[in-house]
Amino acid sequence: MRTKRINTHSLAKTFSAILLAEIGEANLREVVKRNVGIEGSCCASHDFCDANMCMDEAFSKEVGYFDLQNDDHIAACNEAWGLAKDAGFYI
Repeated sequence: MRTKRINTHSLAKTFSAILLAEIGEANLREVVKRNVGIEGSCCASHDFCDANMCMDEAFSKEVGYFDLQNDDHIAACNEAWGLAKDAGFYI
């Protein structure tokens, strides 16, 4: 099932804001430092919280719901996470 195009840049920013609220600025800065040496889709945010729940909350705010069976939702989630990580979570 195809869905409307999801604005992954907006999703990345919302995710970053939720992650910041969840773990605090000092911990988020530590995540950014730790991520420097991490390859691929792994992220040090999981050392501080269940960051998947932060993405779920962000996705629900941006799209209205998150469907794990929807390939477009999964792709948008992964893209947004990568954008957020690459941008240092906008801090």
